Amino acid sequence: MKNNFPALLLGTALMITSPVTVYAQSPATLSFPQGGQFGSVSVIPIPI
Repeated sequence: MKNNFPALLLGTALMITSPVTVYAQSPATLSFPQGGQFGSVSVIPIPI
């Protein structure tokens, strides 16, 4: 478990930070439905 824990943190961090960088580069994406998709995808890996 301890060996897999850092990998899970890195995975969730990448999933959370990746949409943030997309929003920072183009704030207009917030108005598109893709924003909701990115949000849902970033939440999925956390319970796993």
